[in-house]
Amino acid sequence: MKKIIGFLISLVSVLGINFIPLEMWLYRDFSGASAMLLYLIENVIAIIFATIFVLLFAERSGELLVQPLPVNLESKTKPRPIIRICQKKDILKDYLIISIPFTIGSIIFLLAGIFIIMRAQVQFTPIRTALWWIVGFQILEFFGDFLMLRPLTIAKTDVFLKRSMGRVALLFVSIFIGWFLAFLVNKWFVIPFIVLKTIVDIGEQIQIFTGLRRK
Repeated sequence: MKKIIGFLISLVSVLGINFIPLEMWLYRDFSGASAMLLYLIENVIAIIFATIFVLLFAERSGELLVQPLPVNLESKTKPRPIIRICQKKDILKDYLIISIPFTIGSIIFLLAGIFIIMRAQVQFTPIRTALWWIVGFQILEFFGDFLMLRPLTIAKTDVFLKRSMGRVALLFVSIFIGWFLAFLVNKWFVIPFIVLKTIVDIGEQIQIFTGLRRK
């Protein structure tokens, strides 16, 4: 029962996080550049919360099912998965090694596009207001994940961090594409991004929940 409650809480927080920039963009004359900058900050906060979550609740070591690479690349048969004993610190290190460079790349691309290429105006006051709501929903998601994922085994930790890496990669790709689309469609590329990110976030929550139920 607690896993269902945790899933629902996490789902509400995901919808809230994605609704805030959409509501501000539609009804408060929030620029596309400001919306994407808000998503970038939200991404940084999510990485911090994910790291804290794993440090606090994940077990130190445990079994992880790993799909090895095929020895013969021409072979059509995949090697059978193997079970390895993995350490929490190693999984977290791999997560940060991937997430931090992608986030730095997102920051560079977005800031260069906003301030150097587009010379767009960023509304910092609404961003500060929206960040309070973003942090609140992130805390809510933190609590939902706590209910849904505990006990946080190494296998669950791997799934949890892969979900977070998916968000990081999606934002990076979207900013990279949006950097070019902005010249053609101005701020209207924001709406497709919000829709895509919302669908991906919901899908990842469902994937984690259904995966836990199968286990």
